[in-house]
Amino acid sequence: MYLIVYKHTFLYQLLYNKYRIIFKKREVAKMDENERIANIEINIENQKSSLEFYIKYTLENSGHQDSEELGSKFMQEHGKLLKNYESEDKTDLARFYRHIMMVKPALNTILNPGKEYDGLCNVLLQAFNVVLDRVKRTVNDINAKKRISGPILPGGNKLFELRYFCTVCNESFEIPLDMKEKIDSSSERVELPTHHDKEMVIKIVKIEEEKENEEEFVEIKIYPAEVLMGHSDSAKTNSEYLNVLSVGIDIGSSTSHLIFSRLSLKRETSFFNMSNRFILVNREILYEGNIIFTPLVDKFNIDIEKVIEFCKKEYERAEITPEMVDTGAVIVTGETAKKENAAEIVKRLSSESGKFVSASAGPNFESMLGIMGSGIVERSKRTQKNLLNVDVGGGTSNIAIASKGDVLSTSCINVGGRLLGIDKDFKIWRIDEPTEWIMEELNMSYTIDDIIPEEDVLKITKEYAKALIEVIRGPAISKLAKMLMMTEDIEIQVPIDGYSFSG
Repeated sequence: MYLIVYKHTFLYQLLYNKYRIIFKKREVAKMDENERIANIEINIENQKSSLEFYIKYTLENSGHQDSEELGSKFMQEHGKLLKNYESEDKTDLARFYRHIMMVKPALNTILNPGKEYDGLCNVLLQAFNVVLDRVKRTVNDINAKKRISGPILPGGNKLFELRYFCTVCNESFEIPLDMKEKIDSSSERVELPTHHDKEMVIKIVKIEEEKENEEEFVEIKIYPAEVLMGHSDSAKTNSEYLNVLSVGIDIGSSTSHLIFSRLSLKRETSFFNMSNRFILVNREILYEGNIIFTPLVDKFNIDIEKVIEFCKKEYERAEITPEMVDTGAVIVTGETAKKENAAEIVKRLSSESGKFVSASAGPNFESMLGIMGSGIVERSKRTQKNLLNVDVGGGTSNIAIASKGDVLSTSCINVGGRLLGIDKDFKIWRIDEPTEWIMEELNMSYTIDDIIPEEDVLKITKEYAKALIEVIRGPAISKLAKMLMMTEDIEIQVPIDGYSFSG
């Protein structure tokens, strides 16, 4: 069948328009995984509206008279959390994943963990999984991947397109897109290319469907709502809750303080708790105590009686007795942990302040506490970055690296804010051993009660700073940095995307 182009007929216009559709769809058929994910369509606004309905409806049926206000507060918090990730979530699937992941953090602002909390999460799991199952079927449908539509001529049901055709050698050739546009836009006869010294004609040819290699088709994993929310259906896991009153007492190189919290623990038999142990699901701070400078008798000993007296007064202010405390920890950190009576203070506090699990933190453990307490571990998980945190205390600086929510490495160096104590007149009232090392390196010989010039204070400070920067960047090389290290060097296993300081 031949068609010589002089002026476009309706049939040609129809075929050409259809051809352009074929061209686009054939490209889609060759999409890689990222393109397939990018083409997933989820109406996020509709999902938000559905979420708001489920929250308010469930709260109202649970007897909450203020279900409207609670639901609105939830949506406001949920929206704030999503806004933090707007620049990161580029596809509808990523936005829907985040939509699910932020449910529990937002829910924590209106409900405490318990049966009602779990029941609401159970309802939402089912709703989210309906959408995720549809997405999974669609994005991994091999047959849908192969479907290509095209023009159907009267009396036929096969795919066709237009090609150049040489009547001498009986070969057909693809028509360039710019030439098709020229043919389409011209009202006059268009001169066609020649082949074997003869002008070609245009032929309607059948499109041979490309046979896809099904073995190359990679199934895209769509995560279930249980994984994204970190929640299992409580009706199937026999959830059990336990509430305990906890106290934490921190005796540091520079300061000491305590805090009381109500901890909610949950135990369930599920994928998320293979050990069947209680897991912390919520913490409510009941009382944050005053902060005092850690009292010392001398450079070698903590003033235990003053610490004990401070803690007793804090218990009274919080209106809590030792008998009310279910669990807790005493942590002695930094230079204070090196004092001769550090073990004694842990023993005294643990015996007089309630039922305790006591610990005298080692330098690497302190680094772990520092990076977790500063929020950097959570930030590295949220941003999927590698972050190095330096927690500067009174006697030590604790260094740790977090990568995508995991702590990779820790170390500690004797660099802190209370290793040299001077008053407003630059009279020395404290010199710790690390400062003695630096003074020796700088040929200084100051003792307690001496007046030290500001210039020399700055020299000592500069040496501490140089050593800290050195071990943040890599292994300790200089003599002083090696002397100041309390642990092995930090292992920098990944490129560092950002640095943070806490204290």
